[in-house]
Amino acid sequence: MKAFKKLGIAVVGSSMLFGAVAFAGEGYGHGKGMSEEFKAKYDTNKDGKLDDAEKAAFKADRAAQHKQRVAQYDTNKDGNLDDQERANLKAAKLQERFKSLDKNNDGQLSIDEFKAGHEQMRMGRMGKHHR
Repeated sequence: MKAFKKLGIAVVGSSMLFGAVAFAGEGYGHGKGMSEEFKAKYDTNKDGKLDDAEKAAFKADRAAQHKQRVAQYDTNKDGNLDDQERANLKAAKLQERFKSLDKNNDGQLSIDEFKAGHEQMRMGRMGKHHR
């Protein structure tokens, strides 16, 4: 069981990377793969794709999120994340991802939770590559 938990944590880490890539590219400028939430927020003219103004709004939101995240973990307030601050950010993201996969909140990933997370990650990548 411990080996599975370690494997789950490793997979969570890799899935975070792919999940971030999938979100960053999710429907960005294309109708295919856009989630309903993404469409509702950014596709303001409801044409199924992002025009230049909608892309600019998306980029502005991403920049604001990045700035907020840096500020949250920039403990020495120098405007940059040093090695320790980046490690703290990475650990927090891993914890968030693990919690999102651990549906019954028991601190472990069951095989069903693992499969569901894998499928979610796979669908995110498919949406990105099959636009």
